[in-house]
Amino acid sequence: MERSSFTETADQTQDRFRNFVERIIQAEAVGILKKYGGGILLIDGALTARAFDTPDSYIKSLLDECYKHLIDVVAISKKTTITLAGTPIQNFLTEHYGLDFVGYVPIKKVLEQERREAQKAGGKNRIRLTKAREMYAARFGFSPTSMTFRVDLHNCRGITTDEVINDVYNYCRIYGGYPKPLIEAHQNSCFLFQDFQNLLTQATVKLNSKPQSQSSMDVLFQPFAASGK
Repeated sequence: MERSSFTETADQTQDRFRNFVERIIQAEAVGILKKYGGGILLIDGALTARAFDTPDSYIKSLLDECYKHLIDVVAISKKTTITLAGTPIQNFLTEHYGLDFVGYVPIKKVLEQERREAQKAGGKNRIRLTKAREMYAARFGFSPTSMTFRVDLHNCRGITTDEVINDVYNYCRIYGGYPKPLIEAHQNSCFLFQDFQNLLTQATVKLNSKPQSQSSMDVLFQPFAASGK
């Protein structure tokens, strides 16, 4: 069993359940695209090698199946700790191309070369950062919410990675600097407060349990009337 499948805390258990549901939805999306003879699968996240929450075997199986059925995989990550030439990816396009730059820059080869040189100097960073064929720093719009994202892209047969990311820019609806289908996926996966209360009530009745709030010492460490930090 791969270490990434183990859980050590309650939060990790919750994450594993959420990831499991995401994988089911991804499998359904792949099945739909297969019926249409191919397409682009958008994923919220990254195709990271040796991720702590997703076994390598799952990522490899997903990419292999998509490749066979002419499905390009585009994973867009809102958060990343990767730096390029000493600059966080989130700031890379602004610092090197300007505030008004909208587009993408391939960065996988440069990142891998930086890490090879760092390893020679005694560093311990892994050289391979993604299981995708290419990685980009990309910005999709001009809006105040626009950010620079890490984009892992795994293309299928007969089409280049640049052609695929151009298709995302040309054919995918962009709202607030982010692909609208992924925004809708977030919105549809959220519980409204009343839905959460209904589920909690059902679980309480069926399991004959008594919900308890989690103990916290936050009140000791914040000013009077503060709402949080």
